[in-house]
Amino acid sequence: MGFLSWLFNDDGGKTLEGFRNGSVQIRTENGVSYDKASTLAAFDKLNGEILKLEELYAKKQRGEPYVLHPYEAPAPIATCNGGGFNMKDVEAYLTELDYRIVELRAEL
Repeated sequence: MGFLSWLFNDDGGKTLEGFRNGSVQIRTENGVSYDKASTLAAFDKLNGEILKLEELYAKKQRGEPYVLHPYEAPAPIATCNGGGFNMKDVEAYLTELDYRIVELRAEL
């Protein structure tokens, strides 16, 4: 891996290893990109869902009653023509968050 690949975290889209080990890097972009506010709102909604599911899993482990609510996907993310987040990075992170939600729901 070259210096520029390391610097820009470009693995060619082969793996999501950076997201799985906690080193998330979402770059900004000046071309067509995802709007920052709606991207962060989507991240917040998915991370909140993960936290709720982790709490429910802890209740299940303790033998307490819990209620699993239906999953509501976040609203589509708006695009902009400059000053937003890189689309590839955002989609990879959203995929990883969705994967984690599916894992947690399967455990319940």
